[in-house]
Amino acid sequence: MTAFYEDYYAQTDADKRKKLLDDMDFSTENPMEGSQQEQPAYQLIRTLWQMRYVDPKSGRRVDLFLWEILELICLYGNARFLKKSTQKDARKALKALGVQEAEKYGREGEEILYQELCNAVRLYLHTCESKSYHKRLFGLSEMKEPEWQKKVSKDIWRLSTGVPRRLDMTREFSVLSKAAKDEFCRQFENGEALLREREEEFTHGKNQK
Repeated sequence: MTAFYEDYYAQTDADKRKKLLDDMDFSTENPMEGSQQEQPAYQLIRTLWQMRYVDPKSGRRVDLFLWEILELICLYGNARFLKKSTQKDARKALKALGVQEAEKYGREGEEILYQELCNAVRLYLHTCESKSYHKRLFGLSEMKEPEWQKKVSKDIWRLSTGVPRRLDMTREFSVLSKAAKDEFCRQFENGEALLREREEEFTHGKNQK
């Protein structure tokens, strides 16, 4: 990736990301014919920023991608018994995450969406470092690191594998699944091992909820 893309996708603050977009001059960073507004990659990146950070009803600054990630993780339990209605909810969430928008841009759109979803998953993982996430037993005690890592890996496994598998939506989830797994493994040195453990648990019925 160019320096712009590296800086943009490394940044998780919405306003700082917007400034990077506004200040970007594609004509010098990535020479192409036409203005930056005419370039498909730039158009999609700006569209995803808008979809992610601006509430369509109120116009308030939010992070809708983070919200949809949480929503999809929570859908795992419903997917076991309410498959059809949960499929509908999952498709709505994927649309809100820009999957349909990115498909208009082909392979390039898929790569841009992948990077954006990696950014959103990274932010989610950072929120999991909070003390409130580490609490258990009604907040009376705090999880040790192995227990906390297991909890996070359960969330990522549900998001990347559990929900799409239960809903028979593996293809629809392909970009999100890859982003969730890859980013988790980048953030945790033992990420691959943790996900294999969760796969073993969930596949053999030790943790089906």
